[in-house]
Amino acid sequence: MSVATLVLFGGVSPEAPFAWRLLDSRGGEKLQGVASESERAPPASGAHTILVLPGAEAQVRRVALHARTDAQARAGATYVFEGALVGQSEMHFALGAAQDADGHRLAAAISGARLTAWLDACEKFAARPHAVFLDFTLLPVAAETVEVWQDGDVAVVAAGLFGGFAIEAPLAPRIFARWAGQSGMQIKQLAVAASLSGDWSHEVAPAGAALTYLDAGDFRAALAAAAANVPDAAPNLRQGAFAPPGHAVRGWKIWRLVVVLAITAIIVQATANAIAGWRDAAAAEKVLAGAETAFREARPEVRRIVNLRAQVRSVLNAGGDAQSHPVLKASEPLIRAQQAHPQTRLDALRHSAPGRNVQLRFSAETAPPLEALAAELRAQSGAFETRELTIEDGRYVMDITLESPP
Repeated sequence: MSVATLVLFGGVSPEAPFAWRLLDSRGGEKLQGVASESERAPPASGAHTILVLPGAEAQVRRVALHARTDAQARAGATYVFEGALVGQSEMHFALGAAQDADGHRLAAAISGARLTAWLDACEKFAARPHAVFLDFTLLPVAAETVEVWQDGDVAVVAAGLFGGFAIEAPLAPRIFARWAGQSGMQIKQLAVAASLSGDWSHEVAPAGAALTYLDAGDFRAALAAAAANVPDAAPNLRQGAFAPPGHAVRGWKIWRLVVVLAITAIIVQATANAIAGWRDAAAAEKVLAGAETAFREARPEVRRIVNLRAQVRSVLNAGGDAQSHPVLKASEPLIRAQQAHPQTRLDALRHSAPGRNVQLRFSAETAPPLEALAAELRAQSGAFETRELTIEDGRYVMDITLESPP
């Protein structure tokens, strides 16, 4: 971490005051307090504010969802939880990033209305968490180990990639036996907070598991430390429909869409010209099909693609600073140059951050169209560099590096 992190702890309900801990750039605790409408938490960057909710707010299961995108996996989670969410409607599902060797990861289910209430409560004291986690998913535990912590009158059961749960302390031992049998986890150690030793005994521990008692210490301090280095297994509830504003288009996917837009625009023009025979037309159709697939993976909520370039442009327009990406800036000069010299074909386009240089490879059946294209791009693009023509597979090839306009 390079900046401070504000960790908020939800209380018994969204209406209750929030406890908070402010961590320095190394994860050490600087300040702590309680936040409400009348007493705000200290300011922190919105990108470094984390909300930790009581584990009882949601259900977590270990699932294997073989889907091409997280959106598809979240949709699949609906069926994994089917029948277990009695009386609940409009559920929101979130997935952890880490998978075990068998392809399983954690999925969380929470009422969408309830999550909205928690986020609205944070807004009342000007806090906008970029991530929301359940308490037991944050705690790092060793493999084949379950830890049981105490948070007031609640027992928090943490099992890493196998999830866990939180419930009133007297009920936890009885629920644990059923949970352990259903989890599929091979438990070799059950470590229980010493303050809960009266409710947990060797009879509760699964066969072959050692029962130990630990001095759990400050539960909130442990959660804050974990929030400074979140386990990959923990599902961030701020995904899908609850992703932070701009997150869906400002991540790595937006840059992929930029490249899709640039290549699609140029290939569409090449297809319209149809100047290189059936082979180029077939290649163009293949590239367009790949571009459409990439777009659907990046924006799975789009059900119908009518005009790929226009729809990608719409996504980019919502991306704000994405408009300045070098590939997007270079696409219009490329389109104009290819319109002027349709005998050329774009074979490769790439950009390596953080600079503004874009590398291009063009080919043609003869050399003059490539030389004319290079002259056209040089006139439009300012800083410009070409390499000597080569011949590959019977076609002349020219590599061009141009500096995209800011």
